[in-house]
Amino acid sequence: MANLSCTKEPLVDTLGASAEQARIDLQWLAIQGRLDSARSTAGGIRTQRLANGSLDSAISRYRDSIKIDGASVVSRSGCLDWRATWEAGRIDRPALATTWLRALVADSVGVVEWSLSDTTAAAWHLHVLFTRKGRDGGTLDSTVLALSPDRVQVDVSHDPSPR
Repeated sequence: MANLSCTKEPLVDTLGASAEQARIDLQWLAIQGRLDSARSTAGGIRTQRLANGSLDSAISRYRDSIKIDGASVVSRSGCLDWRATWEAGRIDRPALATTWLRALVADSVGVVEWSLSDTTAAAWHLHVLFTRKGRDGGTLDSTVLALSPDRVQVDVSHDPSPR
């Protein structure tokens, strides 16, 4: 049951947002062929340390703030606004999307890529590409999540096979 004595606010995780940016920075350095030289600088070492293990750490933190309500993920406190959380972006987005998918699809999935669309509807649609472990090393799959202020759920009009 939602806590009626609170105002719904976005989840803010400045450490998670910084770690997501560090992972992006490292990816760009690798694409540019400058990763090795960057790792020999104080800034590069700090970025590497921030990025290491950050995704798993954020997933663990975010898991503590959610609960399953039927076929949806809701805020454990009832005070988080999921749409405002995503819009503000002061979180680790791949970690939060992975947390939602692990609760709704399978415990072993990991988000690869996401794109937000249809932000004018009552529920925003988040298209998510994710990995699914398998005997052959795994596969890619995708789904659409509907994000409303108080819940996140697999949009069954786009994906007929939620958990």
